[in-house]
Amino acid sequence: MARRLLQGVATLLRPVAPGGWEEGPASDGEAPRRGHRSSWLRTCGELLWVVALARERRRRLRQARRARNLGMVVVCDRFLQTQFTDFNDGPAFSHWLDEKSWLLRAAARNELAAIRAAELQPPDLVIRLRVDPEVAARRRPTMALERLQRSAEKIATLRYPPITRVAEINADEPLEHVLLAVKRAIWESL
Repeated sequence: MARRLLQGVATLLRPVAPGGWEEGPASDGEAPRRGHRSSWLRTCGELLWVVALARERRRRLRQARRARNLGMVVVCDRFLQTQFTDFNDGPAFSHWLDEKSWLLRAAARNELAAIRAAELQPPDLVIRLRVDPEVAARRRPTMALERLQRSAEKIATLRYPPITRVAEINADEPLEHVLLAVKRAIWESL
């Protein structure tokens, strides 16, 4: 809820002038990195964002743990990780750990602590969808091929605790085949 409100405010305040976000992606095909203090207002907004996000992550982890303890199957479309910053639900503000401001350092530690809390309750099953970057580029033509290649490399190297089963699924296949493979992996884990 708090993050939706912050998103609405950010949309109203986002610059459209030369050099603004609305002009298009950065030179390497990626959006501007969070936490780079271009203005006091943006830093305040990002500070509120990281606090709200950490709070939301902790709440969702508690809900998942309660459901799991009641014998329910908990399905997440992603899982928090600390192996890569600014990628796939990893820490986005870890560079604030070296800031002069104690408030920014505290926010970065809070974000990292919320993500590390997930490591204390690892998933039973991870379904890793492997897709060739060229196939992904055809499916998402607005994304640069280089970015898709970097993303595929990082996803392939994400590691999980030994108790977590990782099912590798070839997502180059037609949707029906991918869905069937995912369903089989879930059934095998129940």
